Amino acid sequence: MKTELDDLPKLIHQFGIYLKTQKNYSPHTISAYISDLKQFHHSFPFPQNQRPDFWKSIKRLDIRNFLSILTSKDLGETSIERKLAALKHFFNYLIRQDFMEANPVTGFFRIRRKRKLPSVLSEQQIHNLFSQAFSGNFSGMRDRAAAELFYSSGLRLSELLGIKLYDIDLSSAVVRVTGKGDKQRIVPVGEYAIGAVSAYLQYRELVLKFNEDTDYQFLFLNKFGRRLSARNMRERIKGYLMKVSDDSSVSPHTLRHSFATHMLDRGADIRAIQEMLGHASLSITQRYTQVSSTFISNSYKKAFPRA
Repeated sequence: MKTELDDLPKLIHQFGIYLKTQKNYSPHTISAYISDLKQFHHSFPFPQNQRPDFWKSIKRLDIRNFLSILTSKDLGETSIERKLAALKHFFNYLIRQDFMEANPVTGFFRIRRKRKLPSVLSEQQIHNLFSQAFSGNFSGMRDRAAAELFYSSGLRLSELLGIKLYDIDLSSAVVRVTGKGDKQRIVPVGEYAIGAVSAYLQYRELVLKFNEDTDYQFLFLNKFGRRLSARNMRERIKGYLMKVSDDSSVSPHTLRHSFATHMLDRGADIRAIQEMLGHASLSITQRYTQVSSTFISNSYKKAFPRA
C-alpha cells in the first residue's frame, strides 16, 4: 500500500527500505541521507513544511536557496554534495511512486574543488609505527593486530570492525571483508599481520572466558567482550599514528592509503590494487598514482643536490 505524500515519517522510512533493498546502500549512507532529508524539510518555516503538497511544491529555486544556506554555514564540499545526492535520490523515488513528474534537483552541478590527495605514511614511518611500544596487554595486542590488518590488507574501518572470526583464515593468509554495498571480497593478509592477529587471539580467549553476553563472533572486541565501536577504534589508531606523523588529519584510512601507495611504488598492478581495495572504479584507485608521483618528487627534491 502506497504511503501518503504528507506522511513524512513513513515516506522517509520507505525510502530507506528502497535504498537498502533496491540500491543496496550501506546503513551509514541510508542514515546520512535520511538525516539530510529531515534537515531540508526543517529548513522551511512552519506551516509551509506541514503542507500536504510540500514535496510536490519544491522548485529549483528552493534547492538553490538550500544550497546557499549550507554554503553560508561553511559546510564541507563533500557534505554538501552528499545532501544534494540525498535530495536527488529522494525525488527520483517520489517519481517512481507517481507522486511527482519532474526532479527539481536535476541539472544541479556544483563545481568541486580540487580533490585533496589522500594522506599517506612513508615506509619509514610505517616501520616506526610497528616498532614502537604497543603495550603487551589485551588492548595493546588488539590495536597492533588492527593496525597491521589495516595496512596489510588495505581495509576500511567499517570493513575491519565487521570481520567475524570465521572470515579470517590465518593458514591461508586471507580475510573476507564486506565493503560498500555489502559487496564481499577476499584479500591477502601479510605475514606480520598474521603474527599480530595470532598473538591477539590468545588474549581474546581470556576476555571471552571472563565475560558473559559477548559479541564472540566478531574478531575485534573491547575488554568486556563486546564489539568495538568505530569511534573508539578510530581514536585509538589515530593516537598511534600521531606518534609517527605530524599530519593531524591521519586516521585508520591513512593506513589504507599507505598500503595502496606503497604497493604502487613497488610495482604492483593498479588493477590488482583496485580489486584489493574494493574500488568500483579504476579512476578512484588512480588517485594513488598521483600520491606516488608526489612522494617521488618530494624525495628527489630533498635528496638530489641539484634539484
